[in-house]
Amino acid sequence: TEKGSRKRRAKEMPSGASAEYTESRKEVTATFRYMQTLKLLLLDKIHAHYLEALARLPGDVLRKCHHSSLLRAGYCYGPMDPVSNIILNTIWYATTCPTQSDFEVAMICTKALRRIECCSLYGLVAFLRALFNTLTEHDAVWYLLVSNIDAASAIAMAEQHGHVMSGACQEAYSSAALNSWHPDTKALSKLTMSLLQMEL
Repeated sequence: TEKGSRKRRAKEMPSGASAEYTESRKEVTATFRYMQTLKLLLLDKIHAHYLEALARLPGDVLRKCHHSSLLRAGYCYGPMDPVSNIILNTIWYATTCPTQSDFEVAMICTKALRRIECCSLYGLVAFLRALFNTLTEHDAVWYLLVSNIDAASAIAMAEQHGHVMSGACQEAYSSAALNSWHPDTKALSKLTMSLLQMEL
């Protein structure tokens, strides 16, 4: 068994090495748990944005057609605030790739919503790390948490802490789309870049 093999490995090591190995394992476990806690806190914030976006979308349209596009491509990253990004990405995907099925839902399952929220988290972290190659995963998660998932604020914080932007926005959005398993990464990247140009 795994427990038995661990005991055998511990016996084979010199006593000093065994203590060092145990200590390093404790550090790795503590770091992993700390990161998991930060990600769960970030997911809670992302979930709150999704609930707000659901409240803003017209109920009848959401039940008839937008529920599908929300769960497939309604990510919270993009050129605007998280709630606006969710609504924009949902409506854009529903327009670009309309679903063939014609059925109405009474509610959206929390488990299904959690999936798109996790994908958004992966996308946001990938976006920041593509912009700043010196950022660790911890840094990206921390800046997103403190900024309440506002990408512009997270970027400003990273720059204040001495990180220099090394990537282009288009590459960062492509990385976000790829890491969040967006169904059409090229189209999303094209949309966000056109919106950024309009803003400029």
